[in-house]
Amino acid sequence: MHDEIGDPFANPTTLRIFLYVKSNVKNEIGVRETQRALDLNSPSTASWHLEKLLSMGFLDKLPSNRFILTKNGKEIDKFDVPLTVSVRYVKGTVRLG
Repeated sequence: MHDEIGDPFANPTTLRIFLYVKSNVKNEIGVRETQRALDLNSPSTASWHLEKLLSMGFLDKLPSNRFILTKNGKEIDKFDVPLTVSVRYVKGTVRLG
């Protein structure tokens, strides 16, 4: 497993985009296409996360400014996903039953 793999997937949007790219049957994707498919706020959000995946070596950028999985990105089948759980503590008594 890649040592740095936890870092890019710590952000849920980066993870969603990576999974979208891996599941894309067309093999290459564009910024606006990604933004629309994942209902992101703006193309710049999609672009930032795609560039992040590019810098980690999971994507290549084509001359057409579209992105495609690298060999490294294609080989990733399992990875750790950080999970954060929020818990609210309310002082008092709870009665069950």
